[in-house]
Amino acid sequence: MPGGPTKRLHGVKSLIYIDGTELTSANAWSVDVARDTAEGSAFGETWKTVKGGLLGASGSIDTWLEHDTKVLFTAATKAAYASASVMIYPNRTDITDVISFDAFFGAGWAGDMGGIQTAPGSFTVDGAVTLTGFTS
Repeated sequence: MPGGPTKRLHGVKSLIYIDGTELTSANAWSVDVARDTAEGSAFGETWKTVKGGLLGASGSIDTWLEHDTKVLFTAATKAAYASASVMIYPNRTDITDVISFDAFFGAGWAGDMGGIQTAPGSFTVDGAVTLTGFTS
């Protein structure tokens, strides 16, 4: 395998903190980093060209309704200028690997007749995403 062995982690081992409070019923998370782009094409060109801009990130954290509803709601209703601190440990048994950032949250609630009620939260990262560890 090029570059050596790769860690493959089962999602059940994830651990998430928002403003220092552990989410005890989180069941899904994602962080997406993307660069803004602007089209820079000119008349007569066959293919589009784009110019890269600033990096940004967003994502989501889903939890079961009741258990972590207040944590997400509190993060979403902070003062307009106050982002929440987020730390995601993909493997709770090895906390040397962590994804950390500050983010502004949105919170919601969802349910249907065929499933368990959830409290999904979405976020937009305020500043940089930091990866610590992840050496193997």
